[in-house]
Amino acid sequence: MTENETQSHYRVISFLIIILSMVALTSLLSFVEKLGLDLWICNYVIDLLFFLAIVFEMEFERKRAKIAQNIETTFLRIATGFGICSIFAAAMFFLPHFVRPVLLFPIIMYGVCNTVISISTSMYFIYMLCLLSSSNIYEFGLYVLLVVVGLAWVRALEETQYHLEVCILLSLIGLLLPVLFCYFDSHTLELQRLLYSAINSVLVFVLSFFLFRRLRNGTIEEVQNRLTDILADSYSEVIELRLYSKSEYLHAIMVSKICFECAKKLGLKADLCAAAGFYYRIGKWKGEPHVENGVFYAKKLCFPTELIQIIAEYYGEKEPISTKEAALVHIVDATVKKLQVLQSQAAASGWNKELLIYQTLNDFSQSGIYDRSGLSMNQFLQIREMLVKEEKINELLSGDGVSD
Repeated sequence: MTENETQSHYRVISFLIIILSMVALTSLLSFVEKLGLDLWICNYVIDLLFFLAIVFEMEFERKRAKIAQNIETTFLRIATGFGICSIFAAAMFFLPHFVRPVLLFPIIMYGVCNTVISISTSMYFIYMLCLLSSSNIYEFGLYVLLVVVGLAWVRALEETQYHLEVCILLSLIGLLLPVLFCYFDSHTLELQRLLYSAINSVLVFVLSFFLFRRLRNGTIEEVQNRLTDILADSYSEVIELRLYSKSEYLHAIMVSKICFECAKKLGLKADLCAAAGFYYRIGKWKGEPHVENGVFYAKKLCFPTELIQIIAEYYGEKEPISTKEAALVHIVDATVKKLQVLQSQAAASGWNKELLIYQTLNDFSQSGIYDRSGLSMNQFLQIREMLVKEEKINELLSGDGVSD
């Protein structure tokens, strides 16, 4: 399957949000300036050129895992940040020259993406502001300097121990540089512009101190948050599975919960194991070929890369199981599936649960399916003992569990 075949609708929606924000901003500013149709078209061409450059950068950075270290990012945070900046840009257009708080652009955009994309998006906003308000070279130079210098210090906001000092420095930059360039332009200092610069300085401090860390933490924790979001009862695939098959849904819930508990005790990635336990059989829900379809839909839904890899290693059919998390998910799913078959045949009561689990896991171990996973024998034995003592499996064998 090619990348085009698995292009996510989430990313398409993000691109649409960005281009619509551009068109809306350009249309508003062109309307306010009462430009002719020819200039409207010229501005839209500039929008298109910026849009293509930004989209290329987003895709290029995504494939290098430079955005939240996530190849399968949805871009929704970037699109949202871009939309918010478009609203700020529209408001700034009505402010006096030289005192527009363009430092807000790198603060917001770096909070939701990375340096490269935040520069290009910030440059788009200052370019359109200056172009459509007939700014001179001094004002354009001021805004470029604010973005470049500001972004260098915005990156320092990630260092917790210097957070307050950097916020103060950014606010001083937002105050002093506009005053300096106003003087370059007119050789006078106007009280009105000094007042606006002071207000902008306070605004920059407030946003950098209170908003930036929340935005940045959300970006850094994007993968973790995604693993949690896709297990929510309100998530579309969870709802679809519940409607598709109650038994599959209950199976997925059981495997997910057992994987989560086992992973915590083993020191593995518990949230990843929980999500993988739930979606391990996504290919079965979607139809044959199971593994290929599972990977296809996982990519389409922008699942994190590690989760997609576990799905790709489903029962070792196409790719060998390569991580401890993948081995744990396979062990739990295979054990639960075997016990479900016995329970559905009303034969579970005639079996010794401990012996059955031991035999099932020993068979898998002897097959060599976990040889490349890095799972140690001690961890394997721990998993086996946890499954023997697992209450949810006891419920399954007593007839309170699910049937396939």
